[in-house]
Amino acid sequence: MDIELLANLGLDLLEFDDRLPSMRFKLLYEVKYFGGEFRFNYSNLWVECGVWENWLEQLLELQFDAPKKAVFHDMDKDFFITITKESEGQFVFEVDFALDEFEMPTTRINSTFKVSQDKLSKIISSCQSFPVVW
Repeated sequence: MDIELLANLGLDLLEFDDRLPSMRFKLLYEVKYFGGEFRFNYSNLWVECGVWENWLEQLLELQFDAPKKAVFHDMDKDFFITITKESEGQFVFEVDFALDEFEMPTTRINSTFKVSQDKLSKIISSCQSFPVVW
């Protein structure tokens, strides 16, 4: 996995397009419950490189209170990750995804996780280690 955001959520780089510039990722998401599990694998997630740069900047600033929110989204704005500072050392990590393709049922995913400062630091480290090719 190229970018591990949480143990159950990650992004793999599939393609880079230097015309926009943008990147295509494969989203891997899995949630295990006592009675079963949910898995989602989507391989057409296009993200502008400028959005990635803003996300990294917001993540770093989030540690120091300004801004209180970091937002990452795809080009169609169907996929969002939002991390909000709830209190000192405590953050809310939200995944929101809506998939609406021709003649297919609309699928909507919304998950919320509480993350600590330590977990946020690991998310930032994972994002910073992603190679910037533009």
